[in-house]
Amino acid sequence: MRNSFFPAIGVLSLASALICSASSSWETDWNKALEKAGKGGHPVLADFTGSDWCPGCIHLRKNIFDTDAFAKYAADHQFVLLELDFPRLPGKCRRNS
Repeated sequence: MRNSFFPAIGVLSLASALICSASSSWETDWNKALEKAGKGGHPVLADFTGSDWCPGCIHLRKNIFDTDAFAKYAADHQFVLLELDFPRLPGKCRRNS
């Protein structure tokens, strides 16, 4: 049984997303993620987030994405992880916090 979670966000600013830099396991560049996935034939898991204002996004991060179980699942399924963050405050990116 599969559960899907799509946090609804408003597109605030593409510039805000470009300010963020991800940790080594999460890509923040759409084209790089697709290129990486294409080279290896791997699926892309995209997280569209408002990491400093969206309650659902914050919950998803804390209870799913930041867990060892998710890291193992993502590695086992060879996901290319893509985060597109749209924070309200400049410099407030989830991967930097």
